[in-house]
Amino acid sequence: MSSDGQEELHQHINEAIDFDTALQKFYESLAELRLGLSSIVAIVSQQNERGNQQLPPDFQEFVNTVPLQTAPLLSEVHDNLHRLRDSVIHGESELSELMLICNDCISKGITEARQCLRVSTLCICDQPEDDGDGDDEHNNIVESNADGIIGDYSGPLPDGPEAQPAIASMVEMAIWMHLLANDMSGMEAITKEIIPLYTHFQRQTLRSRAKPSVANLVTIRRTAAKFNPSDNEEEEDMKAKQPHVHAVTCILSEASLLIQPLRGWYEALSSQKHNTSENIIKKYLVEVIKCASIGVDQEAQDLSNTVGGWFSVDRDLKEWVNISMGYMSQNPQQLGQQQQLIDVTGLDVVLEELAFLCQVSARYCQFIDSTLEFMSASSTSSSDRPLWLLLQEHSGQYATLEDCLSKSSLDRAIDIAAPVEIMDGVFVPSVVEDAFFVSRRAVERASSTFNSQALITLANRIAEAWGIEGGIYKALIDDAGSDHRSKNVQTLQETQVNQAQSKSAAEKDDFTAAFLDAIDDDIGDVQGQRHNMQGHHREDKNPSRLGLRERILLNSLCSLNGIASASSASNALSGLFNSIIEGRSHGTSEEEPTKRAEITILEFARDELKAHSKAYDILLREKSSQAVERWCGQLSNDDDQKRNWLDDSGQNLCIPIVQRYIRDNVYVLDAHGCNELEKDETLNANLIDPLKHSDLVREVLSGRCEPRVSLELAKVITSEITTIFFAEIVEREKPFSDWGALVLSKQIRVLETFLCSLLVKDSDDADHVDDGTNVISTAPIISSFGKMTQVCAVLQLEKPSDW
Repeated sequence: MSSDGQEELHQHINEAIDFDTALQKFYESLAELRLGLSSIVAIVSQQNERGNQQLPPDFQEFVNTVPLQTAPLLSEVHDNLHRLRDSVIHGESELSELMLICNDCISKGITEARQCLRVSTLCICDQPEDDGDGDDEHNNIVESNADGIIGDYSGPLPDGPEAQPAIASMVEMAIWMHLLANDMSGMEAITKEIIPLYTHFQRQTLRSRAKPSVANLVTIRRTAAKFNPSDNEEEEDMKAKQPHVHAVTCILSEASLLIQPLRGWYEALSSQKHNTSENIIKKYLVEVIKCASIGVDQEAQDLSNTVGGWFSVDRDLKEWVNISMGYMSQNPQQLGQQQQLIDVTGLDVVLEELAFLCQVSARYCQFIDSTLEFMSASSTSSSDRPLWLLLQEHSGQYATLEDCLSKSSLDRAIDIAAPVEIMDGVFVPSVVEDAFFVSRRAVERASSTFNSQALITLANRIAEAWGIEGGIYKALIDDAGSDHRSKNVQTLQETQVNQAQSKSAAEKDDFTAAFLDAIDDDIGDVQGQRHNMQGHHREDKNPSRLGLRERILLNSLCSLNGIASASSASNALSGLFNSIIEGRSHGTSEEEPTKRAEITILEFARDELKAHSKAYDILLREKSSQAVERWCGQLSNDDDQKRNWLDDSGQNLCIPIVQRYIRDNVYVLDAHGCNELEKDETLNANLIDPLKHSDLVREVLSGRCEPRVSLELAKVITSEITTIFFAEIVEREKPFSDWGALVLSKQIRVLETFLCSLLVKDSDDADHVDDGTNVISTAPIISSFGKMTQVCAVLQLEKPSDW
């Protein structure tokens, strides 16, 4: 035999040996796979016959390991099938008999791959009887369409941290096997069986994860339906638990957790370079990912839409909307009667749930739109999806209800306004505190829902309420809520007592709270004793026992505090809108006219509130000037000022007294006269004591004013004092000696120091927490004395050349 013939014979022998080895390994791995699948099917089928009521404790753990058991077995079959095919394809002579055997093995591998997916996802079909063709055919599965691949198994699904990747790898191996067959009918089976099977598994996984929360909601609804409407204890318990919110949140969050890995899988496929065969695999894998993502999204939207419909019925949203629209259409004269028909507390509870539902739904819609757009997969337009339609309905209802709640709460706050103590001894009209709380809460809640309609409506409502034509400004102009003997005070006090009793009852068994309260009491006692020793004790006044004069003064200070608080509240609301605008402006382009229009309206509301804050500042200055004129007096050009020393009730007014003293003072002095006038007793008796004895100044010193109010009052008094000195010293051209100039300089310093003390809180004040918000600069006071300080400096110069 020639050498060429011998080499050809050896080649055929080697090819046969390689093929036989690969074929043997394939059948060994196939048998091992079938044995593993049979045992799993037997265990699951046995448990399925028992029913879900008799699940053993470790059955869920077993189910989670099913994909982990089958994936390596299928991978071994897959690898051996590749080796078997390569042993035929890579040989120099392809034997038709070997190719037929190889194709038969590929067909068996595809069949087992499908069975692996069914078993791993627990979508198990009944196996056919043995047709007598031998062991190789006993595990073949009857071909089935998408509607017939699911058996009657209703137990737990594999949902461990490694189950999803294992099932995804088996999907990829099954597609590879179909590609090895090079059969178009086999490739069509991918779309008829594998894709629907994997999609159904993802949908069932979502239902399995959401089942506990939805079942809890169903149980609560059934329980609530058994009770009479008058027995609202179960209904209140249902509202407190917010089962609808929990169910929708669970559904959409679990859907996102299922879709996000699919998106990551898609990104990984898109970033890789593939050859021709791998591109075909990629095509089908992308189709698997898109169909699974759309399937999970549809399931999530259907479930959420159902729960959202239950929420609308259980919370009577349509009835609330009708009541709200009726309230908004009332004339201002009828509001007092209509307010009794609105349960503000109940409406707030409904809005809290509705706002959260809108927020969760809006976030999910944004996520799914971006995901499906990224994968170029969308079954329907966003406007046709059930959840999107429900979101639009809920958003409209939320906008109407939130606007009604804000308006009714603001109206109610004005109607029941009364003085409230915000710090020790500092009272403000409750309308300011209540209105700010209502406004901020409404804006923050509307912003969280991503509801442009509600946010725009509230922006206009709040800007109008705090404006100079709004109810809050008018209430402060009219001193509403400043009277300490108002009929609303008793109602407010009763509410505070009830809240305190509830808090005390809740904390009576809390040792830590009791211990800390005892420490606070001891600290307060020690610090209070120290303040009494230092002369900073403020006499606590019961408003119900005050005389008319004292009550009028406290009412005036309460009104001033309210105006200052309103200015701060308007400024804070403006800052809140500014933060919302910054968040909405990020990533917004000029091609988004809707967002740009929303931002423009929010910017207008922000600027309006900023302007309202300045309007309150102007009002505060005007009211402060009126208060100083009322309680401290005003300057007079008359030489005889005695008629201006007393107010209507016969009390001394400090400013005319100081003016008379400066006018009568002689500044042509010798050393002895200078010493007499420079004594502290003389300065205190003639300059400081008249101010200290003023009722207004005394209340400011005792801490009954907000820091900004103290500043405005101090600025007005300082302006009056400096005007006295300038008018009496400079304009009247009083004669001075060097000793007299020294006396004038000390008088200026003493008054400047005293007026600055109106603004500087004692650092040891037991009730003052220095958080940086109440720090008031004395610079305005010092600058007001600047002109007289220059006059003193000029008077002390020896000759003009020293100037």
